[in-house]
Amino acid sequence: MAYRLILTDVDGTLIHSDLTIGERTKEALRRADRMGIRTVISTGRFLRGVEFLGRELGFDPIFSCVNGALIKDGEKYLSLIPIDRETYEKAARIAHGRTRCLMAFGEESYGIFADDYFFDFQTRLFKFSGIPMDLRDYDAVTEALGSPILKLLVKDTDPEPIDKVLQDFIDSGLGSTANLVKSGNGIIEVIRKGVGKGLSVDILSKYFNIDKSEIIAFGDYDNDIEMLREAGLGVGMANGSRALLAAADYITTSNDEDGIADALEKLVFSKQC
Repeated sequence: MAYRLILTDVDGTLIHSDLTIGERTKEALRRADRMGIRTVISTGRFLRGVEFLGRELGFDPIFSCVNGALIKDGEKYLSLIPIDRETYEKAARIAHGRTRCLMAFGEESYGIFADDYFFDFQTRLFKFSGIPMDLRDYDAVTEALGSPILKLLVKDTDPEPIDKVLQDFIDSGLGSTANLVKSGNGIIEVIRKGVGKGLSVDILSKYFNIDKSEIIAFGDYDNDIEMLREAGLGVGMANGSRALLAAADYITTSNDEDGIADALEKLVFSKQC
């Protein structure tokens, strides 16, 4: 099979545990780009929080951010799907003050209500600070971000309060208007109903006028499962969750072992040289 598009998750997939991209992975993706195989950064992060990855890779990837709520090829928007006011405010009221970190994301900025540890961690992760604020007022948050709100994220190092918040989200009926995505141990993402990484595969295959069988996707956690299933070849990282690995067509080495490069060398380059 000749692949024409690569979709890769970021955390636990593209980047190592120390938040860097391995040199072997950089070179593999550069090689794919030279061969005409475009790379899509498919992530739960917001746009400004991943744009630096393009500079590190040395070419212009496509960005599919906030689990597909925002997709851009250069300056061209392929999708922009914000969360609606009622859903956002309901989720923010339920979650406020119950975990160590609550964040709201726009396209270029984020609001944050968090303790010092998480404020500093997110600053290091995104390479700039968010706006400290109470996140329950939709209008105030929208004004501060300067763009529509794409996602509310609830985070803690302890999964117990996260699980309680998730259950309250479910009991409140929030799932009827939002996708409630558990994207890591201790992380819940609240996005628009119907939005997900699987949708991004559909949007991108139509945009490039290619069959989904020509797409290879890499991921490590449950929010990547849809993407792996929709792509022609779904590759799970060895460090992936049990559910993700069960859904993968192929399991490569871990993110810290440059699993993307390993899979591309074995499954793509050896067959397309």
